[in-house]
Amino acid sequence: MAEEPTGFWHNPWVVGTGTTVLGGGAFAGVQKALEKMAATSWPWWAYLVTAFTGGVVALLGFLWWKAKGTRTVKKKRNFKYDRYESLYRILGDGAYVQLVQIGVVAKYGDVDQITTRYSWSGEGTVEQQIVPAEVATIQAQAEPGPFERFAIRFASPIKKGERRDFALLRRINQTGRDPRPYLKQESKYEQDLLILCVMFPSSQFPKKATYVERDEDGSLLEQHALIEASLLGLARKEIRKPRVGHTYCIEWVWE
Repeated sequence: MAEEPTGFWHNPWVVGTGTTVLGGGAFAGVQKALEKMAATSWPWWAYLVTAFTGGVVALLGFLWWKAKGTRTVKKKRNFKYDRYESLYRILGDGAYVQLVQIGVVAKYGDVDQITTRYSWSGEGTVEQQIVPAEVATIQAQAEPGPFERFAIRFASPIKKGERRDFALLRRINQTGRDPRPYLKQESKYEQDLLILCVMFPSSQFPKKATYVERDEDGSLLEQHALIEASLLGLARKEIRKPRVGHTYCIEWVWE
């Protein structure tokens, strides 16, 4: 019965990592070469080569393991948002309006549709339409969880390098619990400019408003006060080149 090969280069972790990084055939060649060197009298430089090769394999294996365990948030798309502006207006008496203005640019190929999702944190009805209506149609798609997913299908494809502008108008009527006091946008696609804006009713300005940015893990990256909210009833923030996977938010406190 033949003995199983032993030694550093036959360690299961080393074999698995080397096979994944270099490929089965290439790593087997490395094994044979190093074993042949080990069976002879090594010159000083052979030890350096072996140590260097082992270090490279270990480093590449670690980087591969880390990349595998990291959630990938950036998705390759053939379009980007040249501009994404979300205006949320609180009218009072349970009435709200949100206007989302979007400029879509085709990076390569034709773009005939995009997808978006939306969730209002309060309890009520949401009516949604595209403005102008002839630019595109909107179709709901099933998605588990608190979000509603929609496909926006353009009347004609956007050609490479072209831009198409449209808006999503949402009319919201509250029928139950109050919405949470924030306007939040997660950057799902590449964007040049993101604008968040909240308009408060003249009868009730917030005590304070704050701009907050968090990364994909929820870690706080930036936070500062928007003092104009309590003085003018308007909170606005421009973000240039927002990071994919990051969340940008305007939060406020009434009392």
